[in-house]
Amino acid sequence: MRKKYKYKTALGLLVMFVFFLLNCTNANVEADPFSSIEINQYDAVLVFDDDGDMHVKETWEMNYLERYTVRFRDIEYRKFPVDYPLPFSRDNIASFDTTEYSIKVTRSSFDYTDEVIVGYSFNNDLDERRDEVACPPESDSLCESIFINFSPIGGLKGLMQIEYNYIIEDVVTEYSDVSEINWVLFEYAESSVTKGSIEIVLPNNTNEMNDINVFAPLIRNSNLDIVSNQNIKIKFEDMKTNEQLGFRLLVPTSTFSSIAPNNIFIDENM
Repeated sequence: MRKKYKYKTALGLLVMFVFFLLNCTNANVEADPFSSIEINQYDAVLVFDDDGDMHVKETWEMNYLERYTVRFRDIEYRKFPVDYPLPFSRDNIASFDTTEYSIKVTRSSFDYTDEVIVGYSFNNDLDERRDEVACPPESDSLCESIFINFSPIGGLKGLMQIEYNYIIEDVVTEYSDVSEINWVLFEYAESSVTKGSIEIVLPNNTNEMNDINVFAPLIRNSNLDIVSNQNIKIKFEDMKTNEQLGFRLLVPTSTFSSIAPNNIFIDENM
């Protein structure tokens, strides 16, 4: 997804952290720029392994009232924004796994995955204009783009389901007393999202449920539920087009048994 040229017709200092997040958000709610596109539902399942890698399956259920031909899904994966207020190591970075990924396209219960044209920025693929698939210039430098051309199936029209599967490596940061997942799935969508959910699945662990803390201060009309020591669910409604879908999860360090050394940060201020 992107704000410009996305479609063509025929994104222990909790108070400081929350303050930082709220000030990063545009206070003005913009009108949906693509009024002929409806996002009925967005669902993400995030499965974490012992290394702190995040296996993502996200499903977009969208209704196209006019015909469009292509869609870009731009995935930024920077762990710490440039102006992040807390101490961190510049070696503690996430990466996009360019070896395991897929998409699935469904319309009216029919699977059209093999008929659409898919391109990836990390493969130097080309879009329908013969330009290299890439995140837009205003995006973070840590970003990959997935391009789908729907022309072979008559374009984007009616009710569509678009599924993206990908892996972000080294998402978890381990501190002296807690491990943290601080992530934004996206910070912009083509229109408001009527409803959605995020399901977080942790590795097998022996944590008590009251040792788990989850925060989502920027997700409006949200409900956070710690179902078990392995499963956390976030449900939301009426998310506006320029709002961030992000969360922060704190768990005991024993949750992840194989965190890489560069993702372990010990600082007296943390």
